Amino acid sequence: MSMINTGIFTGGNDKYIHFIINLLDSIINLNLNIPIYIIDGGLSKNSISQINLRNCKVLNYTKLDYLYKKDPKSKINILRLRINEIVDKYDLKIENIIWLDADTWVQTPEIFNICNNICKKGKLGIKSQSCRYDKKTIRYKNVIGNLCILNNILYKNSKKINIKAKDSEILKAAATLNSGVFCLPYKSSIWNTLKKWQEKIINDNGNLFSSDQLVIGCSVYIDNINYEILPDNCNYFFGYSIRYSTKTNKFLEYYPPYNTISVLHYCGIDKFKENWFLRAVEDENDNKIIKDIRFNKIDNFIVSNQFQK
Repeated sequence: MSMINTGIFTGGNDKYIHFIINLLDSIINLNLNIPIYIIDGGLSKNSISQINLRNCKVLNYTKLDYLYKKDPKSKINILRLRINEIVDKYDLKIENIIWLDADTWVQTPEIFNICNNICKKGKLGIKSQSCRYDKKTIRYKNVIGNLCILNNILYKNSKKINIKAKDSEILKAAATLNSGVFCLPYKSSIWNTLKKWQEKIINDNGNLFSSDQLVIGCSVYIDNINYEILPDNCNYFFGYSIRYSTKTNKFLEYYPPYNTISVLHYCGIDKFKENWFLRAVEDENDNKIIKDIRFNKIDNFIVSNQFQK
């Protein structure tokens, strides 16, 4: 499979270097002819050398550095929506842009085929956080007794910026679109819409760390940009129930038809506690097992005594 007109992008700082390396190795393992770029969110020389050893390129973009003095952890959240500008800076010869969060890894190439097809139509491809694995799809907060107010991410965050009341109403109960995995053509005018909303959030002193979710939500629901929803297996949260096939040695979606997962996302779990990577999963026959969920440990099959019958 050759995708020389597509570029995969991720980014992070030294805190995430082990996740970045895990992601890079998972993509390289697929033997795809596709360039991988890492946006420097605060990487040391040692981290950069590890990336360079894998023939991946680190990209630096300082235009918005003044923002990160206020909120350093927001750098990648801001820059992932400026990838087209970074492509311009480095004169990268790509047509389609695919973003993968540092805390994801790729099990099958299905994601790339789907994203390229969406990009051919000039659309944004992204996954909704409202899906069949959610027990609740609307967030709310109790005020007094049974009285409650809507508290979904987009609506709540829209209240922190100067936004028209009618636009804020549009975001009530709207599904959050997860920016951990998305695709967009390099030449799409949608980048301008994203930039418009991002600059509004910056100018209104909104929450920079969650700004990417709000930017995308406003662009989709208020400005009605063209988009298509990625299937769950192209951004599957480890916060969901999950299966592991002992026949194919791959992670599967929990519910029928038990699709093989293409992109696994550590979203929904605490990635910085001891042994965070050991997780209870089920096989095809509902037998409970413990798996190391990192890519480079996928062959480390552990059966927990507490689950043995």
